[in-house]
Amino acid sequence: MASIARRCSASERGTRILCDFLTVIGLLCKTEGRYTNNATSAMFLDPRSPACVASTARFLGNPDIQKPFERLAEVVRTGRTILPGQGTVEPRTPSGWSSPTAWPR
Repeated sequence: MASIARRCSASERGTRILCDFLTVIGLLCKTEGRYTNNATSAMFLDPRSPACVASTARFLGNPDIQKPFERLAEVVRTGRTILPGQGTVEPRTPSGWSSPTAWPR
């Protein structure tokens, strides 16, 4: 539990409570105090899985990608992005990465 909490910059108690909840709702398995992904969560979280959504989560969690959503009404009213140039359809994204899969892990 301590290693998970450290990686998340969170308290051990809070991390344990969250992991216990995720176990109760079926997203994690807990055996002898150790948490693991179940088959369903592993399919979406294991980077070796073709169904992994980690790169999508990193892309959507990027502050440059979130900015237009914070001003969504303005974007819809004007029909223009608030990002530099053409926004995310530029050859290089505002953050300088050509695709979410190229982002640092």
